[in-house]
Amino acid sequence: MRKGIIILVLLTAFLQKARADWPVGKGRISLLPGYTYFYSASNYDRSWKRNPFPSNNYFATHIVNMSLNHGLGRSLDLLINVPYIIQRGVNQDSIRGNSGFGDVSIGLAKHFSSDDQHRHFTAKAIFMIPMYQKDSVVSLGYSSRAYGLEVNYSFAAGKAAFAIVQAAYTHFFDNPEGPRQYTYTGTYGRKFNMFSLATISFMHQESVSSNTSFNPNLFANTSFTNGRLTLSYGRRITRTIMPMFQVSSVVYGRNAGGGIGLGLSLITRLP
Repeated sequence: MRKGIIILVLLTAFLQKARADWPVGKGRISLLPGYTYFYSASNYDRSWKRNPFPSNNYFATHIVNMSLNHGLGRSLDLLINVPYIIQRGVNQDSIRGNSGFGDVSIGLAKHFSSDDQHRHFTAKAIFMIPMYQKDSVVSLGYSSRAYGLEVNYSFAAGKAAFAIVQAAYTHFFDNPEGPRQYTYTGTYGRKFNMFSLATISFMHQESVSSNTSFNPNLFANTSFTNGRLTLSYGRRITRTIMPMFQVSSVVYGRNAGGGIGLGLSLITRLP
């Protein structure tokens, strides 16, 4: 169980944002380089109905991520995440794109573990800084500073299984429209042996703002609701390295984009 939780500590780069947390260890470092692709050719309207875009219209996003966790103490970690984003929007005969660094985040995580190491509670405080200029056509984000608060609880759910529940709040405060976002995630994972594991995760997200308009560029929407289902599989190739593959789909929404995502991360623990 402990090794399974340690592996899951680094799953921070993907869109579903579901992860268990474990102290990295004083003076130690964990790295997570990752890549995520999301393709959207439809949207959910205000009546929760899914509508396809006109023929050959779509929006695609590539995210290359680097996350670092550094142990400041036995139960206190420094968190840093740097994403590079490539956006491409196709609208009939028009093709527009944008690329650059997104919202860089830095924060602290405090961990509390039970004596038998079967239950773990983590609280986080994160500050986000946009590294791009606002673009009204193909945006890389909200172009606003933000703070985030997160809590998650992970526990053993059987001899070779674990479960995670998480709640997060993010407030983008430079723009009067916000938004304020609430994210709730549940994850179930199972180890098949000492080398491989799989997880299934469901995320529900609410974004609240006075601006309720819809933009096919998902990074520009401020008022929406969606639910995402994610399946992951990882297989360890060395003692400290595990590739993790993901596939995800938006299964419902309101004023939100629909689509599918694919991801790959390389979980690395140093030394």
